[in-house]
Amino acid sequence: MQQLIDDMLALSRITRDEIRRVDVNLSALAVLVVSVLNNTVLSG
Repeated sequence: MQQLIDDMLALSRITRDEIRRVDVNLSALAVLVVSVLNNTVLSG
């Protein structure tokens, strides 16, 4: 229960910050996700 409270407090702090737009390379992100998933499956 304490973890839930801590996470809710952290979320409330984050949502008070200004939202900024940034460019994201989705192709590079997808490659990274696939790589991490492959490593997790292969080692697990």
